[in-house]
Amino acid sequence: MSAPGSYRAHSGVDPLTGLVGASQAGEPASWADASSDASRWELRGLVGVGGMGQVHVVYDRRLQRELAMKVPLDAADARRLRHEALVTARLDHPGIVAVYDAGAAPDGAPWFAMRLVRGSSLLALLERAEVDRAELLRHVLAAAQAVAFAHSRGVVHRDLKPANVMTGPFGETQVIDWGLALAPDLPSPDLGRAGTPTMMAPEQARGEPLDARCDVYALGAIL
Repeated sequence: MSAPGSYRAHSGVDPLTGLVGASQAGEPASWADASSDASRWELRGLVGVGGMGQVHVVYDRRLQRELAMKVPLDAADARRLRHEALVTARLDHPGIVAVYDAGAAPDGAPWFAMRLVRGSSLLALLERAEVDRAELLRHVLAAAQAVAFAHSRGVVHRDLKPANVMTGPFGETQVIDWGLALAPDLPSPDLGRAGTPTMMAPEQARGEPLDARCDVYALGAIL
């Protein structure tokens, strides 16, 4: 079995063998309790590396399907990744990427498995030589509906941008990367003025307390 490297060693380490790690201080016990058969996951490639983690394509032998698995780049990202998994898992909506499983490597590094979104980001669509404006508008409206659902659950994304809206070949729209989100009953990630400067509402750029209106501003900036 091959698996993504942990944040303590990126070369050749198989952190998903066993998938049981000691719980981190202040973290839910479920992270340490979540375990899986060591033979369950097969690494199939790297999707990409972002500011707070790397995403791999893995094959789930138990359910016989490909998923995306996100792991932290380093220890500082681990708490944010747990936060992202918990926020995303509570948002059961067709326009928000679904989380299927979560756990911890033997060294305590968390991971979570989610739907593998095949397609292009809204940013990639915008960068095409010929842009189908009607198609773009459909995706933006679908993203707005997903965000409205999140707001109905008290969740604020805080980093909406074209790169965080994935589009699929059958018209799917998925809002991804909820790692900066504000959510009820969950500690806020300590990231200062989090977000993307060109998409920030003025109050977000000033570091002021935020609510759903900052997402509305970002959706307007996308349009």
